[in-house]
Amino acid sequence: MFPLLHSELFRLARRWMPPILLAILIAVVGVLYLLFWTVVQTGSENSSDVQDLRESLRLASVRDLGLALVFQVGAVDVIILTSSLIGAEFGWGAIRALLPRARSREALLAAKGATALLFVVATVLIGIGVAFGASAVVTVLEDLPRGLGPDGLARTLAAIGRTIYAMVPYAALAFLITTWTRSVAAGIGIGLSVLFLEGLILTILGAAGGVFDRLPGALISRNVQALLNANCDGLTSCFSGTGDYPSPRRAALVLAIYSSVFVAVAFQLFRSRDITTGGG
Repeated sequence: MFPLLHSELFRLARRWMPPILLAILIAVVGVLYLLFWTVVQTGSENSSDVQDLRESLRLASVRDLGLALVFQVGAVDVIILTSSLIGAEFGWGAIRALLPRARSREALLAAKGATALLFVVATVLIGIGVAFGASAVVTVLEDLPRGLGPDGLARTLAAIGRTIYAMVPYAALAFLITTWTRSVAAGIGIGLSVLFLEGLILTILGAAGGVFDRLPGALISRNVQALLNANCDGLTSCFSGTGDYPSPRRAALVLAIYSSVFVAVAFQLFRSRDITTGGG
């Protein structure tokens, strides 16, 4: 698989999409920190909300606020990139040229999956680097407490791991949809719909009561938020949501099941598919 992975990374490094997606991530995270600092500057010093926001801009809070922003923007980037990794091969008809050079269909798809996972890791690491840089500037300007707090390094590393883990199900979903439909648009459209609309739909269904009260805890968005909420551990002011969420361990298990099922089904579809034309 390693020669195939090298080939995937070589071609990915020469495409315009990854640097543009990462540039968008860098710009959005940086601009949002600037906007939050502007709110702190112009808001009332007596406002508890403004003071909480000011506290969230310090270095220790990057593992909460910073990674929450990285997840929101980065998950979009990951869905787009993962969908294009697979769907573009079908759209261009390149899949027919790649398959004979691969040791097996499974190895080819595994190389693409590994490439998507590496992009997830790169997205989070670059994003948190930008967040730390922006937070450091605000910390100096506002004379905020410096340092990462008690066990700050360990908690920050754990938060980075949780954020990467929380993005994987969306990458796996895009992986499955694009493999199934052979369409970049379908992978992006369905992936983004689940990312942004699942929580809204579940809120509406939850208002109906009964069995729908239990539904949110079984789906992706609720468990992702439960995992991200744990990034607030050790902080006095949290940007993450509050409420009745599953435990982080349970959330991690549910997300692992989703990711495993999505990937397993994608491999089964790709293994059994008859690829005879450029479109499929």
